[in-house]
Amino acid sequence: MKLFQQNEVPDGDTGVSWFDLHRIYSSCPAKWRFEERDAAENPAITEHAAILNPEEFSRRYVREPSKDDFENCLSSDADIQQWIKSRGIKGYSGKKYDELIEMVDMTGETPFIYRRELEKFAEKNKGKKIVPAKDYDRVMQMRDVLFANNSFAERIEKSFNDILIVGEINGLLIHVKIDCIDDAGNVIDYVGCADANPDAFKMQAIRGGYYLKQALVHDMLSMIWSGEPEIQILAQERAYPYIPVLFDISKKHLEIGRVQYNAAIEIMKKCQAADAWPTYALGSQSVELPIPEYFARQYGVEL
Repeated sequence: MKLFQQNEVPDGDTGVSWFDLHRIYSSCPAKWRFEERDAAENPAITEHAAILNPEEFSRRYVREPSKDDFENCLSSDADIQQWIKSRGIKGYSGKKYDELIEMVDMTGETPFIYRRELEKFAEKNKGKKIVPAKDYDRVMQMRDVLFANNSFAERIEKSFNDILIVGEINGLLIHVKIDCIDDAGNVIDYVGCADANPDAFKMQAIRGGYYLKQALVHDMLSMIWSGEPEIQILAQERAYPYIPVLFDISKKHLEIGRVQYNAAIEIMKKCQAADAWPTYALGSQSVELPIPEYFARQYGVEL
């Protein structure tokens, strides 16, 4: 078993992540293998960076200026056209941004043009992740709320954060990231959510593959750590007042997660060996259309 920090994946690592296993198990092999990945950065990545690694976040992330930060800001082509019109200049109608900018520059004045300032800002901050102001401000408020709770703050600040464990289970190389782990081997997995109410969050835990992930974390940690790891999920709402709730992961959660990840590993291995990626019908030409039980009962049909 190998242990790495700060997402340093070993050279030549051809393993899969816990999320790969979740996707191939919860959807179908073909969807996992061929679906297009969204190039945009997941908001969860920004949240994790800000909360788990504040210093690194400050170095790598910057807040994109908002047009609301400035007075007399020309934030659209219509604003620029109106500005040109106010100078008594004609011929702006129907012109696009680049042509409008040429007309502005010919006046010798330098109004605050939002798009131009964004271009300057992007050039100045090359190599950094530029976060839209609304998202950046939200994440900062989430962090303030979370760290106002002394218990949560102490757990996070005194833990080792962003730990990557790479190991082999049933012949498949797997890497799992641990958000926070303390000296005793106890784990906190931080998750942003729409609703941290237990009755609502339980469905996100099922749909999001959290059972599978926590079982992997527990079992892989147990190979390299003495004792029984305590695993918890710290869920925080993404809307004001950004309520956080700490959930305990029990042996029952882990039992279900093991069934899921073992099944996912076998599916992944078979697909990789045959280089075949079945759809929802799992290789069959057809599949029977399911009838919901409640719908069948309406018509007196027994399933």
